[in-house]
Amino acid sequence: MWRRHETVNGMRMSFSGKAVKVVCAVVLFLWAVSVRAGEFRVAEVSLSALESDFSIPLFMTNDVEVSGVTAVLEFPEGIFTIVDASFDGVTPSAPEWSAYEVNEGWATFGWLMDYTAPYDGQTIPAGEDHEIGRFLCRLTPGTEPQTVPLYLPPEGKRRGSEGTGPLLRNSYVPADGSDDIFPDLVDGSLTIEWPEASIDSIETEFQGILVNVTVLGSGFIPQTVVTVEGEQVAYTLVDSRTIRFESYDCGGALSVTVRVCNGESCAEGTF
Repeated sequence: MWRRHETVNGMRMSFSGKAVKVVCAVVLFLWAVSVRAGEFRVAEVSLSALESDFSIPLFMTNDVEVSGVTAVLEFPEGIFTIVDASFDGVTPSAPEWSAYEVNEGWATFGWLMDYTAPYDGQTIPAGEDHEIGRFLCRLTPGTEPQTVPLYLPPEGKRRGSEGTGPLLRNSYVPADGSDDIFPDLVDGSLTIEWPEASIDSIETEFQGILVNVTVLGSGFIPQTVVTVEGEQVAYTLVDSRTIRFESYDCGGALSVTVRVCNGESCAEGTF
């Protein structure tokens, strides 16, 4: 076993290699405890594929008073865009300074509770599930119903071109001015659900045995499946309340059944 000798305050001290490892492990453990506390959590968000605007809230659990926050969210591209950030839900009052930034596949926001004179020590008190802000988003038109992850990357993200800028990590600043705290991170998800389909009425324009059909109802999206007498047909989606298909051959039938389905949500009508 190797041994290491150090002189501390004039005294010669001896440590075995094993003892050094134990000391280092204890120091690392205490460091981890001192800088990791509390939690950041992303909400589980659900919305209909018919909806456009929605928000993604982030929450913080903290056991000390907090004067500032940095949040970093990672998400799949193409599903939605982030158009703004809101801090209206931050209590006991809105931060005096805040900013946000959107990049490819990730976004960040930050705020300081007490930024302008008079400096009166405004903070977020210790507590559970404080809302620390929310990203305001817009669903990409035509997005299919699905569930996608919303990450809080523990390694953080770098600003600037090619990821060479300053590193941003999910963290909060204790009000006593001590080092930033990097909390436990709980990821969330975004679930885009099928809207409920309904048929209010069916309008027809006959040309001999051929007919142009307009289906009026609600919940129509690009993924809506339309069948006539059990056979799927191509159609034009006018809007979420109107579907049209032309030159359908009734074949002499007296009553024709039209069925629209969004996943397992279906509705029927006849003409």
